[in-house]
Amino acid sequence: MHMHISRRTKPESDSATPCYGASIRKASRIITRIYDDALAASGLNLTQFSIAYLLNQNRSATISDLAVWMDTDKTAMGRNLFPLERDGLVIIRPGKDRRSREVVLTATGRGHYKKAVPLWKLAQKRVEELIGQKAAAELRDLLHLIAAKSEAVNKSA
Repeated sequence: MHMHISRRTKPESDSATPCYGASIRKASRIITRIYDDALAASGLNLTQFSIAYLLNQNRSATISDLAVWMDTDKTAMGRNLFPLERDGLVIIRPGKDRRSREVVLTATGRGHYKKAVPLWKLAQKRVEELIGQKAAAELRDLLHLIAAKSEAVNKSA
């Protein structure tokens, strides 16, 4: 017997699972959609905006540095950089040593970034409107705490 379950079927409670991981992933997808929708007019998504922000702040960075700053691996960072390089928003050139590659935001990339900043601020406001300003600040603090504790654990391991 084949049983069809509608995608619209809601779990009996608002929390489909008590799992922290599943809950944070669901919330992350919702919040990422808010940012991606707001940033769309700039031609950047949230990940690309974050990379552009880091490059704008630091002038340039190695792929390894970007991966560390965004807590991802170098392969994933390379995949994230590919469309930015293809579209002329970044240049990837040989780094200071033969094994590293340096990423630089181009003038076009800076233009996209500058166009995206007010859109990012709008997304920030939308998140605050969704959960409240106090809860948004508490959430950001909690996420920073998790990242800091994770870094401390990884350094001691």
